[in-house]
Amino acid sequence: MPLEASDRVHGVLTVSRAPGGPRFSATDIEMITDFSRHAALAVAVSQVRLDRRRLEREADRGRIARDLHDHVIQRLFAAGLDLQATARGEVDDGVRALLERHVDTLDSAIAEIRTAIFALSPPRRDGRTALRQRVVALLGELSAAFETSPGLVFAGPLDLTVPRGLADDVVAVVREGLSNVARHAEAVHVAVSVSVLGRGLEITVTDDGVGLPADRVESGLANLSARAENWQGALEAQCRDGGGTVIRWSAVIPEDETVGRDET
Repeated sequence: MPLEASDRVHGVLTVSRAPGGPRFSATDIEMITDFSRHAALAVAVSQVRLDRRRLEREADRGRIARDLHDHVIQRLFAAGLDLQATARGEVDDGVRALLERHVDTLDSAIAEIRTAIFALSPPRRDGRTALRQRVVALLGELSAAFETSPGLVFAGPLDLTVPRGLADDVVAVVREGLSNVARHAEAVHVAVSVSVLGRGLEITVTDDGVGLPADRVESGLANLSARAENWQGALEAQCRDGGGTVIRWSAVIPEDETVGRDET
């Protein structure tokens, strides 16, 4: 029996008896039909409640994102400008260096808040998940493999300029890079950056682990290198000063294959 309510079928109710049992009577059919209607109504009411809670949650997320953008980021930005102006004034070199470090800290905080805003943003209207949201979800999926959750920074119009095929590779590269760090680096702090400048896209995965071993297996890095070459890019993996590793993966965004054109 179809679970039908408000001209919508929510599922199917199946009623059966053991082989050799009596056939369903007219009373049985009537009772089953009545039960299916009540069940369909209960399912419909439950879905309406879920939709209402989902809308309320999206409204709250949108309000939080607006508050972060309109108030928190603006105040941090204004504070950074004040510190920069003070650093350009008549102060000694030690104070100037301290002020510049504070400005860098504020810039990092602004970048992280913007990343949080993108994570709070609703899904794209075309039904596809935005690249930023895919990367944020990936880090949430892999965070249990790290002692501290990896840091994440976005820069540039990723969701407007990165085509679908390249976006898939971006997610794959971030996954591969973080997986390598989790398996081999013994790192405490890990940071991921995904940025777009003009037609150039760059991903960096930085850690403070043991660095690149001399006898490392190149299969994972070879896969990343092949993906980069498909987009006229390159892969660089090198040890960091002070310990750890930095992986830089780059790609060129095709001029005739942007998200905007794909959507039209």
